[in-house]
Amino acid sequence: MQEMVQTRRAEYVAEGVSASAALIRAQTAVFTGQMDVGAVSAREQHATAERAAEQAKTEWEGATAADAFGIAVQALLRHVVGLRQDTMMRAMRELDATATEASRYSSHQLKALLPRLVEELVVFDSALIQRVQHSTKEVEKEKVRLNEHDAVMGSSAPTRRKNIEETIDEFENAVKLARELMESTATEQLRLWTMLKEVATTDVVHVLEVECDSHWKLVDGLMRDVFVQFAHSQTPVVEAVEEKHQIPAPVQAVPTSPLAEVQPPASLVEAPAATVVPAPVPVPGKYKEGDTMYTRINENAFYPCQVIAYVPNENKYSVLYEDGAIYNVSENHLFTEEEYVQILRQMEQLEGDEEKGGSGCVVM
Repeated sequence: MQEMVQTRRAEYVAEGVSASAALIRAQTAVFTGQMDVGAVSAREQHATAERAAEQAKTEWEGATAADAFGIAVQALLRHVVGLRQDTMMRAMRELDATATEASRYSSHQLKALLPRLVEELVVFDSALIQRVQHSTKEVEKEKVRLNEHDAVMGSSAPTRRKNIEETIDEFENAVKLARELMESTATEQLRLWTMLKEVATTDVVHVLEVECDSHWKLVDGLMRDVFVQFAHSQTPVVEAVEEKHQIPAPVQAVPTSPLAEVQPPASLVEAPAATVVPAPVPVPGKYKEGDTMYTRINENAFYPCQVIAYVPNENKYSVLYEDGAIYNVSENHLFTEEEYVQILRQMEQLEGDEEKGGSGCVVM
């Protein structure tokens, strides 16, 4: 277009127009005239090029803005991801610390409670065995009474006969319920200790093994099998299997209640003719005749008693309770007054620790 302007200017100058006027006329003719096809075409191409340049500029500015936005988004994303990772790592560290503390506290509680639990299981098993033995004896007595009644009265006193039969049924049902309770308790304890062994720390499992190893001889039947399975030495397995489901010979164990039916002392009630009461022998070793002791019945219950004799063939102490009941009790169930006070303090301390520790661990 500039060449066209210069050509047209030269023509105007040749016609005698001044140089300045010729330039203005040439520019006007080229840029605004419609008669010159070349000029019109050149102007259209110029306008198209300007529009294309403007469009390209707009697109370039948009691309530049998008690129800047992308860079900003990436920077923001990196910042957010960094904050999230820092938060998660901090939370994980706090959770790890909490888990470590919870594990430590749980292990401490379990190591303190497992010996008490094992002792309670021993007492519980002894009480159930005593219930079975007592109920079995009562059944035998009532059957003798029933035979005597039939021999003397025949069918003359049906109500009396029915009462004796109902008493027999009650004691037989007591034996059945006690055996079922022993079986269910042993089964549930096996399940809980198996689960505990899978999740507990080694020191907790060691405490369980040591306690079972030192107490398995004090229980019988299925409970003995459970104790043997978790015992540390695993040596008494054969003996335990041979005695499976066997109830030991009648012995007098720790009473489940101070008011439980027991044989009264010979000094209060005349003993039956068939009963032979051995003369008390001196109490050897740890406890002496006349010592005041405490028998632990369950986790929180203690009953005072007095040592009256030592039973060497059973390796137990014959003790007299306040209600006049006499039982043969193993040494591990007897506590002196000092030991009794110490246990109460430990129980209070454990209760205080549980309150401070919030949610505790279920003892299995």
